[in-house]
Amino acid sequence: MSALAAGADAVLIVAGCTHEDEGEFIPAQMGNASGAAVGGDRLDLTLGARQEALIRAAAAANPRTIVAVMAGSAVVMEAWRHDVGAIVMLWYPGMQGGAALANLLLGRVAPSGRLPFTIPERADDLPFFDRDASQITYDRWHGYTRLDRAGIRPAYPFGFGLGYSTFEISEPSVDLDDAGDRLAVTVTVRNLSERSGATIVQVYAGLEQREPEEPVKRLCGFQRVVLDGGAVETRTIEVPLRELASFDPKSRAWRLTSARWRISVGSSSAEAHLRHASLVLPQRRWPAGA
Repeated sequence: MSALAAGADAVLIVAGCTHEDEGEFIPAQMGNASGAAVGGDRLDLTLGARQEALIRAAAAANPRTIVAVMAGSAVVMEAWRHDVGAIVMLWYPGMQGGAALANLLLGRVAPSGRLPFTIPERADDLPFFDRDASQITYDRWHGYTRLDRAGIRPAYPFGFGLGYSTFEISEPSVDLDDAGDRLAVTVTVRNLSERSGATIVQVYAGLEQREPEEPVKRLCGFQRVVLDGGAVETRTIEVPLRELASFDPKSRAWRLTSARWRISVGSSSAEAHLRHASLVLPQRRWPAGA
């Protein structure tokens, strides 16, 4: 296999999970027809020893190795991600998945998806999981809010994704509307490449002087932007202030703290991908269910 990979222009490995890995887990005691436990709920977030060995062997023989990962959730890739030329998160694409992947790799279509979760460097960076538990209590910290709070760098941050074009997003201009109900977050987006492409402009908000129970930031708006090569556009994303509120269990209401907020705009939740503005917002309150 190594000799075959070394002589190729590029190597494509399609790896990932099956229904046995990620299907709904049904314990044996639930009385299913087979009399044995079935389904997934993965205990190991890697691709497993066999698939990782295949990827490492191919990458050692040919640095132009592409790994397409078929999975419905985060996959820990630390054993091999720095050795391969590209990674495509393929999800579970169905019967036309092969054609879709070919169109992406041959450049007929530009990749433009973004991660709806954080991919950690270690499974231990995520909340504790026990698939055999009948009851478990979690706190509010998960995904990028958990890693932000702990100061942990992810392998790939929430909202991350690459394509065949490079984009530049300006520092945001932020205004509060006359009614005091929503923010208007305005940025200039520039396609620095010669070919057309798409990016997702993401807006995050967090208190500049936050309390321990508050997240560093949270997503509060986004907009897909498609631009021809070299094109520039100004876009405004409206953010209802209700999106910034936190639930107060004592008053059973949603409350917005009157304080200075940092509004961040960029291409993912990673600090390196964000530009910032700040403003003082008024205190607001919304009844539960409003």
